[in-house]
Amino acid sequence: SVFDESHTFRLPHIFTGNCGEQPLTGYSCCNLSAINVHKFVKEDGEMNWDGLYETSYEVMELMDNIIDNMEFPEERFKENAQKYRHVGIGPMGLADAMFALDIKYDSLKGKQFAGKVMETITTACLHKSAELARDKGKFFEYDQIKDDVEEIVFSYTDNEEVRDLIKTHGLRNIQHTTCAPTGTTALSCDTSYGIEPCFGLVFQKNLISGDTMFMVNPIFKDRFEDEDWYTDDLINKIFKNGGTLKGLRGIPKEVREVFVTAHDIKPKDR
Repeated sequence: SVFDESHTFRLPHIFTGNCGEQPLTGYSCCNLSAINVHKFVKEDGEMNWDGLYETSYEVMELMDNIIDNMEFPEERFKENAQKYRHVGIGPMGLADAMFALDIKYDSLKGKQFAGKVMETITTACLHKSAELARDKGKFFEYDQIKDDVEEIVFSYTDNEEVRDLIKTHGLRNIQHTTCAPTGTTALSCDTSYGIEPCFGLVFQKNLISGDTMFMVNPIFKDRFEDEDWYTDDLINKIFKNGGTLKGLRGIPKEVREVFVTAHDIKPKDR
């Protein structure tokens, strides 16, 4: 078997554990949810920060409620989930949101945008978790680690109203946010995966009939399909070029600078 007793995957030159987007103690479980950041880009090209905050705030309560209504594979998982109430709410569609806002993924502005997205989601989740602690109670043995919790979460938000709520009521949940890969989740929502850059602007899909079709990034297609330079021949060239615009002629410079893909970006900036 390629798996050992700790569920580690082993092959020659490959060694990896299970997904680790959220650190957990033994017999704990992930309770994850993803918010499509691209949906909060308004038609005027601005970001709806208030909408992202409100959605994150409401999703936090939804995910906390799920803990009391879900099925568990074993009683110890249920006990820990209901004691500590781990939740992992995070973004998907980050790269698509940047495309829509004309922000280059690996630019300083891109990093600042990603930071503000996470700060907004995290602050909203902490806000709701503090209110839930007031109404339903804090997570198990919260008071024993209260000072440590405050030191950690206050480094994530400078919102004084939220900080005061936490000081007064504590928190319902021991964990709140997670940047998960959102593979199938993002695919089902036709958006980019998690916080990752776009892997390719054009893919080829094999159909059950034996035919093939090109899958074009929806933001790229919607914005530029009426431009003279956007042609079927160009889409074919992008596909053969590994999904990237790099090195292709006839595409405006401002488009090539924003619509970058993973292999256009240095590994440390992905």
